[in-house]
Amino acid sequence: MFAWLIIPALAVITVVVMGWQFLKLFIQINVHKQVARYVPAYPDHPRKWGMTYCNVRFETEDGIGLCGWVIAPKRDQEARGVVLLLHGLGGPHDTGGKSRQLPWANVFADQGYLVLMFDFRNHGDSDSGFITFGRDELLDVRAARNFIAKSWMLSDLPVVLAGVSYGAATAIRFAATHPYSFQGVIAISGYADFSLILHERVKDQTIWGKIPGISRLVEDALCAELSISDLRQLSPCEVAVHVSPMPLLILHGTRDDIIGEHHAHLLYSAAHDPKSLVVVKDGSHGFLLDPIGSHKAACEAREAVIRFTESVSR
Repeated sequence: MFAWLIIPALAVITVVVMGWQFLKLFIQINVHKQVARYVPAYPDHPRKWGMTYCNVRFETEDGIGLCGWVIAPKRDQEARGVVLLLHGLGGPHDTGGKSRQLPWANVFADQGYLVLMFDFRNHGDSDSGFITFGRDELLDVRAARNFIAKSWMLSDLPVVLAGVSYGAATAIRFAATHPYSFQGVIAISGYADFSLILHERVKDQTIWGKIPGISRLVEDALCAELSISDLRQLSPCEVAVHVSPMPLLILHGTRDDIIGEHHAHLLYSAAHDPKSLVVVKDGSHGFLLDPIGSHKAACEAREAVIRFTESVSR
């Protein structure tokens, strides 16, 4: 009786689904462009920094192969500890990934720390996989932590977890569910709330930015595969309280126009002691990674990170 409705209905469904997928892709590309414009042309490989390194590869429990580097302390120093360094969000198979964090890796190596840095799934040299905005990426961090625990060269050393931007949010979320896994946690330019950052970084950047209801549309488009509980758990401020008793350093710049300074204050309010908040005047997103920030701010950020790392890894 209603057979004549089937073909038009299927056509409408097809258009809606294709449009939805296009919207999701558009939003992801838009976010990646906003982040990518802050990445200067730093040397993209450890050897270009004069670092001693080795290539490593390990696998997650869901079968994703991750590629990374173990970077040795500079000047043949005896290793004081290990820093597990997490990079920020990039596009599908972004060629940046871990290499974008080499300025920070250089800071740690210069102070006598071994650095393990790797590409998250679907970034850099690692295997393909869905970018889940921090949900499945926790498996990547767990695989890296297990790699450290099983390595004769790394296993007996104190370990500090550090992340920048998206990596900072992932670091807090992982630490909250793995107590006593690290001597300390460093969150550099991290966001506090997943929904909030979507609204702030996507809503006003799209041609639909002023349409009523766009906030919900953006959130739904990026999180169609995630449940409501997943979305809540993607927000570091919801779980930051559980990072304690591990010491937490929250570092942010006043000129960060990708993730506003207010995110640092939200994280600090949500976390329990021992915690510290360092807000650097004129500091930009990622500090060392962003050419618009002041040299003085970058130096202040570097000193804060060094002080914290030394204090927790003694």
